[in-house]
Amino acid sequence: MISLRDILPEMYPHCGTELQFLADQNQGENPPPPEEVWDQLKQT
Repeated sequence: MISLRDILPEMYPHCGTELQFLADQNQGENPPPPEEVWDQLKQT
């Protein structure tokens, strides 16, 4: 299974660090569903 983490940096190289930040933020908590993360990223 391909994770958003794998494909998003390729599609949006400029927001790679932002993605990493989101991923780190979600560690140890309930990560939001990919759709939610996707919506967040589309808004930036």
